[in-house]
Amino acid sequence: MENTIPLPTNSKHDKTWTLACIVALAVQSTDGEDIATTTTTTTKKKKKKKKKKKKKKKQRKKKQRKQKKKKKKKKKKKKKKKTRFLSLTPVLQRLHKWMMMMMEDDIMMMVTTMTTATKDDIMMKVTTMTKDDIMMMVTMMTTTATVTTMMTTTTAMMMMMMMVMVMMMTTTTMMMMMMMMMMMMMITMTMMTMMMMMMMMMTMMMMMMMMMMMMMMMMMRRRRRRRRNPLKCSAPSTHEFPPPSPPPPPP
Repeated sequence: MENTIPLPTNSKHDKTWTLACIVALAVQSTDGEDIATTTTTTTKKKKKKKKKKKKKKKQRKKKQRKQKKKKKKKKKKKKKKKTRFLSLTPVLQRLHKWMMMMMEDDIMMMVTTMTTATKDDIMMKVTTMTKDDIMMMVTMMTTTATVTTMMTTTTAMMMMMMMVMVMMMTTTTMMMMMMMMMMMMMITMTMMTMMMMMMMMMTMMMMMMMMMMMMMMMMMRRRRRRRRNPLKCSAPSTHEFPPPSPPPPPP
């Protein structure tokens, strides 16, 4: 593979290009054999476009773990070159387990829906990359473990659920914001977590509908009572003093 296209650094097309290349590598299994064993440590590059990076991390880790399984036989010859991913934190290992449950078609669908790239573009661009470019992108993502913890740990999911509960109780605009956030989370999660989030959202909507109905009923009842209460009282007297008695009849 010749590096005919240099890796873009600050261009607007950077996110789409790198994401497409990495996912294509995860889908493409022909050149993936010697990628996992030729990992080299590069300089850390943190705090870059977190949303895209979460997806990239998952897809990359799926790619490397797949290639590791293929290369376990060939790793005995190349034991001197230690892979960067053997010393991953338990959070990243948990993320790898999630990624192994995903299908290649699901990953490709995620990329084509989230970015402007098509399948042909992805397969064309991935052939022009070198192993160093691929490993640089991979190490860019794995060095930042804080982003993965937010996506993988179940405690973060529980925190999100609590935030959803609080925000839904406040205003409708906050509810709309949380709906958008939930959609973004679902796109990045696996199918199992998507089902869980859908169930949670359905229950939350049902609770909200019940609360709204109860509030409306209470308001209507109160209004009716206020209207009827004055009618029960006697009519107010129009005179401050009682009217004078009629004059006595003439004799």
